[in-house]
Amino acid sequence: MLYVSKKHYDFSDSCWCYIGFGGALSIIVTHDMSPIFGIGFTKLIAGIVFSIGLMLVVLGGAELFTGNNLLIIPCMDRKITPFHLVKNLSVVYIGNFVGSILLVALCVGTGLWKTNNYLVGASSIITANNKVNQTFLEAFCRGILCNWLICLAI
Repeated sequence: MLYVSKKHYDFSDSCWCYIGFGGALSIIVTHDMSPIFGIGFTKLIAGIVFSIGLMLVVLGGAELFTGNNLLIIPCMDRKITPFHLVKNLSVVYIGNFVGSILLVALCVGTGLWKTNNYLVGASSIITANNKVNQTFLEAFCRGILCNWLICLAI
């Protein structure tokens, strides 16, 4: 999965839906759990449910930009060229980004965000707000830890 091949470019756009489905399902399942079960258990369940998206990525043979950052290793070992590294990262990043925007549009179109008196939509906005208001160091460290866990899982 980490080596550049043409077939992986074909799958870069499908990855968005797999991870997005995991994220959407995670929010739907946990949006009202915290007052009852506490934040720790709620985050545990969210992580378990979100991992369904990662399983779909693996089973579907798709590519995530986060995991493909490890292509720097075969590039440094001269198993792939810097051109192929940049090409792979660019195509997968663009595919993941465009696809994620399309999935948001589809989710808005379904009206699922109105579920439970708009609490699912509010939970989505709170989650997004928390992500974009992290400091650079917080986001960087979380990104490293997240990618580490994803690579271990795969």
